[in-house]
Amino acid sequence: MLAQECSVETYQGDTAYGDAYARSRSVPCIIIDQSQLVRGANGDEQLSQTTLVVLLGDGQRFTLDSRVQVNGRRTFVIAKNVRDSAGLGLGDHCEVNLR
Repeated sequence: MLAQECSVETYQGDTAYGDAYARSRSVPCIIIDQSQLVRGANGDEQLSQTTLVVLLGDGQRFTLDSRVQVNGRRTFVIAKNVRDSAGLGLGDHCEVNLR
């Protein structure tokens, strides 16, 4: 089902030398290149250029401000929505919005 792939470097915080990221990991996904307005972590509306659909287990890698390489370009996570059916098996996934 998840025929495409992206790589993610999970944001780990600020250090004295700048932002820190985890090692790059490849994640199976569905890439949807479509512009849409989403609410960021601070409540402001932001324009998302790309949405990724990933498995729930992989969703934890996509924290806010994580770096993502998709379709040959580097972008950052601005929002994430968890779609969990609480064990009913109805296509549980995460939708990750990218700048």
